This record gives sequence, C-alpha cells and structure tokens, in this order.
Amino acid sequence: MSATAYRPAILSSMEFVPPAASGPGAKATARLAAANGGGRRPPYAWGGISLEQWAALPVFVLMYFSPLRHDVIGIAALLGCALYRLDERRRRIVLVPITFSTLMLIGRVAASPAVPVYLQGAKPEQAVSWLPLFLAACIFYMPSVATMSNNFFFGMAGLVLLSGILPGDSWQTIFATAQIFLFMGLVVCLAIDFAQRPVPPQPREAAAAV
Repeated sequence: MSATAYRPAILSSMEFVPPAASGPGAKATARLAAANGGGRRPPYAWGGISLEQWAALPVFVLMYFSPLRHDVIGIAALLGCALYRLDERRRRIVLVPITFSTLMLIGRVAASPAVPVYLQGAKPEQAVSWLPLFLAACIFYMPSVATMSNNFFFGMAGLVLLSGILPGDSWQTIFATAQIFLFMGLVVCLAIDFAQRPVPPQPREAAAAV
C-alpha cells in the first residue's frame, strides 16, 4: 500500500485515522485518532444528530407537556444530562456535591406552589418551570467539542443545580438572575463560536514534536 493511502491529513478529514503500529509517527497518529473519536464515525442518523439523541427527543417533549411537575422533572433531567456529558474525571469530582445540592433543590422546589407551563415567564422567579429543562436539552444535544456555548451551558447548569445549598428561598433569586442573563450570554457565546474557524489537525507538526 502506498504512503499516500495512509496519509493522516487525508484520512482525518473523513474522521478515520489508521493505527500506526510502529515508527516515529505512531504517537502522533494515536493522538489524531483520539481527537477524532478513536477513528470511528459516530452513528449519526440524520442532520448530524445521533440515534440516541433522536430517541431522546420525544422524551423531552413529553417532559415539557407532562401534567406532572415541570420544575421537578426539569431539574432531575438537568442533573442527568450534565453528568452524562461530563468526562469521567470531572464527573467523579462533581458527582457527590452536585447530586446532594440537586436533591435539596428538588425538595425546596417541590414544597413551593407548582407553576403551570402556560404561565411560564409571567414572573422572573417562575423560570423554574422551563429553565432547567431548556438547559438539559441544550447540554444533551450540543456537540462534543470545546466551545464557548458549551462552557456557558455547563456554567448555567452548575449555577442552577448548586443553588439548592443556599439558605431559604435564595434559589428563586438564582433562577431569576439566570433568566435575565441567559439571553445576552447565549447571544454572545453563539456569536463567538460562529466567528471562530475550526483549526485542522497538523500531523506533520505533531509528528515532529514527538
């Protein structure tokens, strides 16, 4: 097989990097394979969305239109989606504190009057009816790349979930503040992400650095 067929610059554009058994470029090729998901193409069904994400779509719709407590369901979904999208190291770091705080938040939210979904946004503190579920869906469907939008969503999720350890009804202030800054923060982060151009991998420079 010719060297051109195994050129990493060509194969990396197809999200596939062949393993290099030996040689000076073995470590560089392994790094490129890890950056591209281990050399495997994700099982995308349509529109760049995976099969599991398409399967979860009706679940989010049912949670939103469910006759049950939208606030409690949304907070639980936000915790699950945040832990699901974190890597193993970060998940182990935040698992205990954020889970305990979320349980406290659910208890305090459940003790407050339920907010019907058709009254969402009538008052700032009523963001509890839709904000957690909105953040959960954004975190679950965002791409697995480092972007400003990803950091923003995770930061908002941490702020909301950790508000459960605040005394009294201070969690309502956090929800109201999050709703106010959500629009501007999301607009700025999306503008930055759209303005940036992805940097293609440079296999020759990576091999030279090994």
